[in-house]
Amino acid sequence: MKSVIRLSHTKIQLHGFCGWAYKLRYVDRVRPIFRPRLLYGANVHGVISEFLARVRDGLDVEWRHMRQIFDRRWRDAPVSEPENDRLRQEALRLIRGFWETCGPDFGKPMFLEKRFMIDMGDVRLEGVVDRVEDRSPGSVEVIDYKSGSAPDRNTAERNLQLLIYALACREVWSLRPERVSLHYLATNSVHSWAVTESDIDEARQRVTATAQHIRGEAFNPRTGPHCRQCDYLRSCSFGQAWIESDGWPRTHNAGTPPGAS
Repeated sequence: MKSVIRLSHTKIQLHGFCGWAYKLRYVDRVRPIFRPRLLYGANVHGVISEFLARVRDGLDVEWRHMRQIFDRRWRDAPVSEPENDRLRQEALRLIRGFWETCGPDFGKPMFLEKRFMIDMGDVRLEGVVDRVEDRSPGSVEVIDYKSGSAPDRNTAERNLQLLIYALACREVWSLRPERVSLHYLATNSVHSWAVTESDIDEARQRVTATAQHIRGEAFNPRTGPHCRQCDYLRSCSFGQAWIESDGWPRTHNAGTPPGAS
């Protein structure tokens, strides 16, 4: 009997970025480098989610409520000075921008930071959806928040992360996902895509394909300039060799890793 492989969008994305990085993180259990900016992003997401819970529950929603949530969450953030002050100001700017752009109508949030698990036979697909918006009658929109700026292209188009969330809407909560969106908080720009059944089915196939590569231990390293910023460089002989030789030997480069779009 095959063992069950637990996957998430984060795991699939890392395997697509570099199979060896996936192995280091999830097989060898190498801990990634702590980056304060990740904590900053998580705090911003948490503030928005907690504030939108007030919207969902029909409570008063004023700027003071959002600011109180922000101050409480940031007070407990384990970020050292002076990085703390800089990231705090950046985070507050994003929160204020969200308030000014989206108010006074914050929509109809149905689910916020909702966990899911999809049984796909020998694959267990897991994740957390930032927001599922009620778009009555009978349909929903998946929304994921990003703390950065929106790129020029429509990044919501056939976006695997969003399609996995749409799959959860359909199979876990028996909802009809009509649209998926990425909300970029730095510019308060929204990229959207009208999702189809074929999009969702394709996402399922991509999950299954990645699981097959992992089961077959296809952990090919993909070296290049990106190695310099990789969270696992200190444990990666391939990346270190590439950097030390200024990009050689090229035999370490496996090209596009399995599972990459």
